[in-house]
Amino acid sequence: MIEKEAIKVIEIAIAEVEWDYPLDYAVAFETAIKALKEIHKYREMDRKLRKCFGDCDGLLKAVVDGICYRISVKEPIKLRLLTNEDVDMWDAYRAVGTVEECRKAREKQNQKPLDFYGDSEDGKLLCPNCGNDLWELKECGFNNCPYCGQVIQWNENLEGMKDVTSEM
Repeated sequence: MIEKEAIKVIEIAIAEVEWDYPLDYAVAFETAIKALKEIHKYREMDRKLRKCFGDCDGLLKAVVDGICYRISVKEPIKLRLLTNEDVDMWDAYRAVGTVEECRKAREKQNQKPLDFYGDSEDGKLLCPNCGNDLWELKECGFNNCPYCGQVIQWNENLEGMKDVTSEM
């Protein structure tokens, strides 16, 4: 027997019985009807969730726990339910990256000279950002470090490059 059927049986029993119930029975019947209606409401929500998301055991509990957590820290305003359009906009925003990631990407766009180590015949040209050796790639004409994307400044005569030999 489902909730709706049980409610109907109790309501018929109340209507058909001609004697006066003691107050406890009447209150018990009304409480049972109210509880069954509430159970039915939550089962309908569960059915809708399962229809949309499939086997979603724990999803409703996770949502309720999230709401209750925010209330317990007195910040319910931080909890938001997003529409599909809002979720798409949020995903697009997150795809751009964090502020720090954007700063790092912007910094990589500033041209920097390579760090020079060794001599002009057998040396190392180190990317100032990631430190990878670009000596073998100097003839390829890259404008960016192929490892990290840093915009690099190539000096054909190696002048103006920072000599890191003295720093090591």
